[in-house]
Amino acid sequence: MNNSNRIRVQRYESRMKECLNDFIYFEAYDEKIKNATITYTRLSGDMSILKVYVDCLDRERIDSLVKYLNERKGIFRTTIAHNFDLRRVPEIIFKKDETIDRHNEIEDILLELDLDSKGGSNE
Repeated sequence: MNNSNRIRVQRYESRMKECLNDFIYFEAYDEKIKNATITYTRLSGDMSILKVYVDCLDRERIDSLVKYLNERKGIFRTTIAHNFDLRRVPEIIFKKDETIDRHNEIEDILLELDLDSKGGSNE
């Protein structure tokens, strides 16, 4: 993909994230959907697939929320269709945003290494 096309795709990713978050916050009536926050989006180079990464405050319910959103992705495609002048509306795939989980894992490893290095120097 050339640079100008990638920039265009990134612009669409940003605008679609904003559009979908606005829909969740202002227009969605379903309380389960209102718990979702879209953290980032990834649009394929041909703009046929939009991966939407989702998070919520209740980390135990994130998997069921992602499943629920995937079952109701039609309303999100309709929202994109109404807000963007596209020849073809991308297929939406909701995924769990694992950034926080990975951050916590890395932080635990670093703390463990720090404790090991302090423990080893005291002996």
